[in-house]
Amino acid sequence: MGLKVHIYPAFNPRYYSPYIEGLRLLLGRSNLRYTKDGFPSFGSGCLALRIVNSNETRVYLHSDDMPELDADGLRWSHVFGKVNLDPDLVPGEYRSKVFPLGPMFPVRVWDRLAAERRGLVNYILSRGRSDPIRKHIANYRGQYLSRFPEVDYHPSDSDPDYLFFNAAVWERESVANDVRARLVEAALRIDDLRFEGGLTPRETFKSDRRYDGSEYAPYLSKRYSPRENLEKTKASVVAFNNPAYRDCHSWRLAESMALGKAIITTPIVRALPSPLDHGTHVHYVDGSVESIEAAIRRIRSDNAYRAKLESNARTYYETYLSPESVMRRVFEHVGVAIP
Repeated sequence: MGLKVHIYPAFNPRYYSPYIEGLRLLLGRSNLRYTKDGFPSFGSGCLALRIVNSNETRVYLHSDDMPELDADGLRWSHVFGKVNLDPDLVPGEYRSKVFPLGPMFPVRVWDRLAAERRGLVNYILSRGRSDPIRKHIANYRGQYLSRFPEVDYHPSDSDPDYLFFNAAVWERESVANDVRARLVEAALRIDDLRFEGGLTPRETFKSDRRYDGSEYAPYLSKRYSPRENLEKTKASVVAFNNPAYRDCHSWRLAESMALGKAIITTPIVRALPSPLDHGTHVHYVDGSVESIEAAIRRIRSDNAYRAKLESNARTYYETYLSPESVMRRVFEHVGVAIP
C-alpha cells in the first residue's frame, strides 16, 4: 500500500500547481485525495497536506509574495515550507520546522477539461473556504491557458547574438521597474546584439484598469504570448532576474534555471535552499547599466563561462526547485520515507 496524502482543496493553482505536480510524480494520482476533513479552516493562500502515516504528518506550504508567516499554519504544521522566506521573521520556537522552498513558477497540471472538473470539484469540497467561484475556476483555467507542462521547461541552444527580455511594469515597484529598464538600455548599447522585448503594462492592484507605465515609454514593448515568451527566452543568450514585489523571488528566476539559462541577476533577497554562487550558478550585478552591459558582453564572448552558468543553473533546478525535488525535500524534512 502506497503512501497516502490528503490535500486541502481550497488552494490557488496559480501558486501551488508545481507542488501538486511534484506529489503526482512521486506518489501517483491514486494516492492523492482532495478533502477538507481533518484540516482547519484555511483559505486559498496555502497548500496544506496531511501525510497519512502512523503519526499523520502535517505540511503547510506558503507560496505567496509576502515574507510574513501565517500564524495558524505555523501552529498546525509539522513542517512549514515558505517560498519567500525571511529567516529573521521566524519565531524561535518554530525554526526547526520552517525551511525555504526556493523560487517557483506555476505549471500546467490538468488539461482543459480536467482543469474545469478539478476546479469545480475542489470548490465544492472547500465549502466556502476557497476564492469566489468565478475567480476560483478562472485560476484553474489559467494554469491551462497560460502555463505549460513542466517538461516544456528544458534547456535549448542559445544564440549569442540574440537577447530577449519581456517583463511587466509594476505600479508599486519603481525600483524593480528601473532595474529592468536599465537592462533594456544596456542591451541596446551593444551594437552587434539583436535585442527584442522590453516592459509591458499590467493590471493595477486596486482595479481592473491597466497601469500604462508611461514614465517608461522608451522601454515599453508589445505583448508576447506565453508560448512566444517561452521560446524566445530559450533562444536568448542570457536571462535577466531581479527581485520583484516586496523583494520576492520572481517566477522568472525559477523558469530561467529550468531552461538552463546563463542568468544575470541583481542580489537575491529571500532565502534559498542552497546558495546561488556568483560565477557558478548565476552572474551577479549591482543593477547599474554598466554592470549589466559588462555581464552581457562577458557571457556572449566567453563560451566556456556561458556553458558553465547554463549547466549549473539547470543542475540547481533539478536538485532543489523542480516539482519532484521540492516535494522530496518536504518529505525528507519530516523524515517521511517515499516508497
